[in-house]
Amino acid sequence: MRTYEIHDLNNEMPDHEKHDIILNNELKKLLRNRKNRIVNGLEDSLSKTMDFYNETFPLKFAEHFRYIRNRRNHSDFKRASDHHDISLKAFYKLYHKYILIMYHETKWLWDVDIEKYEWNGIEEFANEILK
Repeated sequence: MRTYEIHDLNNEMPDHEKHDIILNNELKKLLRNRKNRIVNGLEDSLSKTMDFYNETFPLKFAEHFRYIRNRRNHSDFKRASDHHDISLKAFYKLYHKYILIMYHETKWLWDVDIEKYEWNGIEEFANEILK
């Protein structure tokens, strides 16, 4: 059984649609991995159950995420209006559980204590190629 999808992102599809596919696939991967942890006997760190991971995937997640990010985080007259694709309230109700998973699964990326690591090899390499 195949648990992944292959998409041709080198086609004439607009970039925002390509980005939506990539983001949805990343969320699907996170959900699949968390589900597999439960299947393998590990407790879910966010106390989600198998029922949660068996829910139908929210196909409009990436599109709505992009909309909220673009329209709600930049100065725009549309921010004052609720005449748009999705409101902040609706976005929260539909997707907060997925945003929490995305945050939880990637927080290690910015929790790294760089002082613990020896960077001499990287510094030596950088100095060598800059000669």
